[in-house]
Amino acid sequence: MKYMKLKKLFAFAVVFSFALPQMSMLAKAATTKAATVIVSASVSYANWDANKAYVSGDTVNYEGKNYKAKWWTQGDKPGSADVWELIGTAPSNPSNNTYAAWDSSKAYVSGDIVSYQNSNYKAKWWTQGDKPGSADVWELIGAGPTNPTNPTNPTNPTTPSVSKPAEAPNDIWGYALNADNKFGKNGDFALLICAVIKKECNYGAGLGGSPSSGDGLMQVEPNTRNAYSSEFQSTYGHAYNHSNLQDQVYMGSMIINDNITQFGNIYNGLLHYNGGPNWYPGATDSYGRPILADQYANAVYATYKSYGGKN
Repeated sequence: MKYMKLKKLFAFAVVFSFALPQMSMLAKAATTKAATVIVSASVSYANWDANKAYVSGDTVNYEGKNYKAKWWTQGDKPGSADVWELIGTAPSNPSNNTYAAWDSSKAYVSGDIVSYQNSNYKAKWWTQGDKPGSADVWELIGAGPTNPTNPTNPTNPTTPSVSKPAEAPNDIWGYALNADNKFGKNGDFALLICAVIKKECNYGAGLGGSPSSGDGLMQVEPNTRNAYSSEFQSTYGHAYNHSNLQDQVYMGSMIINDNITQFGNIYNGLLHYNGGPNWYPGATDSYGRPILADQYANAVYATYKSYGGKN
């Protein structure tokens, strides 16, 4: 309908430019605008591939229309699945090498590109309210897109080399991939994060009504969150927000990554994620109850391997 209106405006302006010379500038403006639309419509994105995994922000072309992924997806047909957002028959900004202006109230994920003060920036990980040029989360990429065929996510940094676990919800898988991308694990760490979330809360299904429901998807207790708040700020470029599910996953992932680094491998990292940094076989809590971190690690590690974990 947009193109029909433009054509009518163009025709109207041309006719009246002959009858009313004083309206010639209107006809000229309409001609210029119509020409711009035609140029934009000639640009398209890569065709959708049913066998390829896409993440939030990826853009594809399917049957002459362009779609943007809202979250992780594979095999969901554009135009039929809610995961795909129709963005028109041409990219929104390919013809003038500009992107949408940064919006302080909007949440961005890894790979999103914005324009701010005549420069373009790409998000390295999830962010909201962090000003481009001032926060480490934004990477300056210059005055134009690095890949005009996919300006939303030009390098596709979060496409994993692993497959989403079938039982993992798409949104949680997306949170895990964002955390994985932050630590450069190429997908394998996302599998581990999902295995932890399954053990801790059964992907959120076990939170309702439980005594620890307030501790979130990865069950990081308040004292632990407070202890890691400064590291979280420096790692992700914003203060921790416990009401944000992505931040819950970011916090737990950061702690797990620290433990893996400190204790040498994934299994030992899981032992101390559950039992604390000073855990040892036979350790007890303040009530004298045994801390069964070995059983926890066994269960999570088995799930991780069943998901295709490689380490």
